[in-house]
Amino acid sequence: MEDFIFSILENHWGISGHVVKLVGDVDFNFKIASQQGDFILKLQHPNTKFEDIAFQNDLLIFLNSQSFSFQIPAVVPTIQSEFLITEEWNHIKYHCRLLTWIEGDLWGEVRPHTDDLSRELGLALGQLTVTLDAFSSAKIAMDYSWNSANFLKVVQGASRFQNEQKNELIRHFEDHFKSQIAPAQSQLPHGIIHGDANDYNLVVRLENGYPKFHGVIDFGDLNYSPKINELAIAIAYAAMHVPNPLERACEVVKGFNVHYALSEKELQTLYGWVAVRLVLSVVHSNDTKGTAEDNDYKQISAIPAWELLKKWRDIHPNFAYYSFRAAVGNKAHPLYSDFEREIRLVSPICPIDSKGRKVAEIDLGTSGKWLGIPDRFNAPKKMQNVVDRFLERTETEIAIGGYMEVRPIYTQERFIRYSNEGKDYRALHLGQDIWTLAGTEVVAPLDGEVYSVYDNAGDGNYGPTIILRHQLQSISFFTLFGHLSRESLQMVTRGQQVKQGQRIATVGPPPENGNWAPHLHFQLMLDMLDNQTDFIGVCSHYLHAVYEGICPDPGWITGWMKPSDRSSYQDIYKKRKSVFAPNLSLSYQKPLLIERAYKQYLIDQTGRKYLDTVNNVPHVGHQHPAVVEAAIRQVELLNTNTRYLNRSMNEYAEQLLSYFPPPFDTVFLVNSGSEANELAMRIAKTATGREAMIAMEMGYHGNTEACIRVSSYKFDRKGGKGKPPLTELIGLPHLHYGNPPVNYHPSGASAIKALEERREKPAGFIGESILSCAGQWVMDSSLLQEIYRSVRNAGGVCIADEVQVGFGRVGEKFWGFELMDVVPDIVTLGKPIGNGHPLGAVVTSKALAEAFNNGMEYFNTFGGNAVSCEIGKAVLSVIESENLQVNALEVGNHLFEGWRYLQQRHPIINELRGKGLFSGFELTENGKPATEKASYLINRMRSKGILMSTDGPYNNIIKVKPPIIFNRADADFLLEEMEEVLKETFVNS
Repeated sequence: MEDFIFSILENHWGISGHVVKLVGDVDFNFKIASQQGDFILKLQHPNTKFEDIAFQNDLLIFLNSQSFSFQIPAVVPTIQSEFLITEEWNHIKYHCRLLTWIEGDLWGEVRPHTDDLSRELGLALGQLTVTLDAFSSAKIAMDYSWNSANFLKVVQGASRFQNEQKNELIRHFEDHFKSQIAPAQSQLPHGIIHGDANDYNLVVRLENGYPKFHGVIDFGDLNYSPKINELAIAIAYAAMHVPNPLERACEVVKGFNVHYALSEKELQTLYGWVAVRLVLSVVHSNDTKGTAEDNDYKQISAIPAWELLKKWRDIHPNFAYYSFRAAVGNKAHPLYSDFEREIRLVSPICPIDSKGRKVAEIDLGTSGKWLGIPDRFNAPKKMQNVVDRFLERTETEIAIGGYMEVRPIYTQERFIRYSNEGKDYRALHLGQDIWTLAGTEVVAPLDGEVYSVYDNAGDGNYGPTIILRHQLQSISFFTLFGHLSRESLQMVTRGQQVKQGQRIATVGPPPENGNWAPHLHFQLMLDMLDNQTDFIGVCSHYLHAVYEGICPDPGWITGWMKPSDRSSYQDIYKKRKSVFAPNLSLSYQKPLLIERAYKQYLIDQTGRKYLDTVNNVPHVGHQHPAVVEAAIRQVELLNTNTRYLNRSMNEYAEQLLSYFPPPFDTVFLVNSGSEANELAMRIAKTATGREAMIAMEMGYHGNTEACIRVSSYKFDRKGGKGKPPLTELIGLPHLHYGNPPVNYHPSGASAIKALEERREKPAGFIGESILSCAGQWVMDSSLLQEIYRSVRNAGGVCIADEVQVGFGRVGEKFWGFELMDVVPDIVTLGKPIGNGHPLGAVVTSKALAEAFNNGMEYFNTFGGNAVSCEIGKAVLSVIESENLQVNALEVGNHLFEGWRYLQQRHPIINELRGKGLFSGFELTENGKPATEKASYLINRMRSKGILMSTDGPYNNIIKVKPPIIFNRADADFLLEEMEEVLKETFVNS
């Protein structure tokens, strides 16, 4: 056939080039690469009518005359200005045409399929659908077997699968079509649709690493159908291969609705139309198997289509409908406004009588101050203490609140759900809680009927629960009463009529109420979604708009409406930009709004938890209970400066010194690592009477003026002015991929010689024991030993900056300098020393301390204050009591094994770096730093709920320095998600 193809191209289009056969369903398709450009030659199946192909050509010509945000193939005329020709090969006549080639990757071959990409798909198809309305449909056939409108003709009564579960699944959606779609079909807008927006007819291109929608190809499945099917078909394929297909569907809907305003009937039937396409896909694949076993293309969607059909069946059709309504910006429930109007016309009463009792709103959200750390609220008695403390401080008797509140209470493992981007949490509270005494009477807020009486037993569940159904003028709704007493189950019965104010239950005590502190969970529902005994009480932030439209504010009944004065993400982001300097940077392409933290996790305003592999400051974990308790105890007792004797200060200094070898016996307490390094250099300069310093290339020592002068990471990069005159650097040539900077010294001796040539001598050397900003670089111990030896021979002082790597983080040793077999003269400490509290230290010998004591008093107002010292003591005690240095060693080794496994499978990973829980790896391509891919990787990991960062001269080192309570399960989660991102198209290309 190759000669036949060449002759067609040459004779009719005057084109010659490289020909590649493409996979196809019915027709022959060839990609043509020529000097005139790239094209696709289509040899249409002989059974295809000439006029049908001509119709497609006319449509493509029309579409290319319109303006789109994406590309559509154009028909290329022959030399004779024809758009369609017929040629014979092997006694078979083929209709031939040439189309422009749309450069890019096919949807099915690109990862990831982000929410943004899904919305872009919807935008494109919405625009296409609107544009197709202007083209006549008179010539298009209606009896096409893939036309969703012909669904019943294709599948009615069919039992064609040997697997009865598959047949039953088909029958389920056949019944749904008959009852829900067929009666509404005539009311739906009809028109021409592309009809096959599947994985291999959609083109995407990578921009900044992310796939962007680029084009629609293959208009061979044009049909006349309800226009909603353009969207339904796209969803049927876009929602494959994801944990939450409905979420993916909603993103496509959001985009589609921008150009094509979806009607109520279309939204209502969309769920069923998606199932129709999936059923057609598996039925056609099955019918084809008998005659074309070798045609993988025809079977390519069958397996994921079956998987999606199973998931789709598990979605309640009404919930899908409500989700689609919310996606287009409507209230999820179509009668929501009726409910609001009609509830105003009645006079409901609060189910807990508050007459004569003071009531106050309690904030138990992620930014609320009453809860404290989880250890203070993770058991009924502790939660009761939180409520009691609130009631005492506010001088009230009942606490109320919680509707649409994002609560850290629900960021525990049992509330995990898996979104399409990893772990998520059902942290958004859908009801209103009324905190009161166990045994408090609960009454019916309105006349109604008992819908359900049931004990939803189990810790964290509702416990005894009663649900009532109420009727307004045009809408019924339900009220749920959770966390009741067991005796409440005997107070009313299912089907019983109750009157407003009638006693129906009492508030239950733990553990019978689901093991919560006593309170009433009160929730409204406009649709029970076929739930018989309970209803979801917390949801993920992603479903906020859906459930807010199904579960109205209980304040309509209790009188306590949800406040609306909280600042939004955008408000906070804009305020940050307006009141702070622009060089106070934010991490990630989409900055995080963090409202809470605990252990190795940060929690944002939506309740999503992020595994923190970045923050080495909360060394023993964010908000460690022992550290928090130490701070609270001392804050309540005393906090003053060091001009007074204080036991805490002495005890802490003594405890800290116990971790150091001789000759360390003296401590200066300061407020930060920057201040510690500043003071250490002052000591060195005062003791030696010199000013010059030697430092390491890409070293970073803090943000004071003196620290910046020895921080190559700052002065050698953007905004820096280069190496200061009194600073010499030990170079690290390997960091520069064959292009090391000039005038950097290979050893301490050569740096000292450079100073001597300018008649200077070193006051000292300052260097991190493991170079952090250079990319977790563990230098050869012999180099550091030589530097120390040379500096001391020249009369200088050696300063070890342990701000990043001290306190057991490196695992094998407590201090990084111990790994190098050196003993410095001064050690500086910061960051982890106070677990996030502003604390730092300089540790040295009496001899150097005396040399610094030149008559000028050293005083630091806050350095060494009692609160800081108690926190420092607690940090050291936790490291010991929880064996965290051993943990850093063992988990660090496990993580390195994982890095090595990934390195073998992904060539982009070059060199592994670091020690213990101070590790990382280098990304390179063709021997050059892969900076863009490193940035892409950390932003993708952020979207999956894991926080990472880059470093090194070219920001191509992925660094990991989490709190050292980081465990094997955390490491495994990190490695699993990392491998998924490493497989993505941009990283893997």
